[in-house]
Amino acid sequence: MGTTNQSSHPARLYAAKAFGPPNPGTPLPGGLEVGSEEVRFVRGEECLELPLLGLKLEMGGWDSSQAVLTHSDCPGWSVYVTDLSFLEDPLCTAHPGLKSQAAVASRKKNGGRKIWILAAAVSLVLIVPIVLLVMNRGRLARALAEKVPVEWERQLGDRVFEQVQAKGDITDDPESLARLKRITVPLLKGIPEARFTFKFHVSRDTNINAFALPGGHVVVNSGLLTAARRSEEVAGVLAHEIAHVTQRHSIRSLIGSAGLSLMFQALVGDQSGLLGTLTSGSQFLLQQKYSRDFEREADDVGWEYLIKAKIDPRGMIEFFTVLKELEKSNAALGAMNGALNFASTHPASQERIDRLEAKWKATSNRLGFQPLE
Repeated sequence: MGTTNQSSHPARLYAAKAFGPPNPGTPLPGGLEVGSEEVRFVRGEECLELPLLGLKLEMGGWDSSQAVLTHSDCPGWSVYVTDLSFLEDPLCTAHPGLKSQAAVASRKKNGGRKIWILAAAVSLVLIVPIVLLVMNRGRLARALAEKVPVEWERQLGDRVFEQVQAKGDITDDPESLARLKRITVPLLKGIPEARFTFKFHVSRDTNINAFALPGGHVVVNSGLLTAARRSEEVAGVLAHEIAHVTQRHSIRSLIGSAGLSLMFQALVGDQSGLLGTLTSGSQFLLQQKYSRDFEREADDVGWEYLIKAKIDPRGMIEFFTVLKELEKSNAALGAMNGALNFASTHPASQERIDRLEAKWKATSNRLGFQPLE
């Protein structure tokens, strides 16, 4: 690029950049002037002249949104014009050869823009529903869980409970069952949910644990009954487990772990793939850990069940407090043969206890609770 005498009549300067042999790959910012016989790339005192006759014009750049000018008289040089209004410059449109090339380039520009707009529209159509599905996955899982027939869910729970029975841990000890009945009969009076038939069982397992299965089976370990200082604490745990059932947390967890395509298919009416996924996931129901949101929801719903049943809800707080103390002891004494299984699936964080204590402070009617024993 050399120095030339520029026209005494200043022409409009269009934003451009040039690439050439001195620094291959390095853009030189400048401007483009259109003359009657040539176009000139101007950079300070330097000027690169490209004759209009033989000038080649095509669309280029990373998104084909720039006009690329080259000429055989200037080998190795290319000028990228970002200000495409130069295509309508009177001197461009007055030159027959350049006029036709400018028209073709303009059509390509507009066509590329239309293609980009179309591609963007298609992307929005495809991507927006996916984004909405991801953002509302929890709500979608709840809505789809409501489409799962309760009878199907009950049968799923029955099949999983058969696995529990096969281990031989379920006991028919009359004393334990009688104590459990004294707790569950009044508790069920506070549960308005009529879709599920709850069946309570006692396991010989000495671990501090309890769990519920889809459809209504609730298993309480003897270790939990022993650790509880009063029946209201057991009632608090049972109310929490019952809430897992009524809020269909197991089914919602399995649905949430399914792929978005299966969830979308189920949403539009084809539930076969989703039900197949739920069936294959039943083997994980005995080891599943609920999300913090599900645990909080089970606490809140279980708390309301206790209030409606006229059972002191502070038993829930007391049990989690005891559990937290046992967790500290377990950390100090080492592993206690897995005695804190309940803690692993139902983390008794101080934040959780604080939430329940705040609920108690907000409870207006603290009278009329019936003692369970």
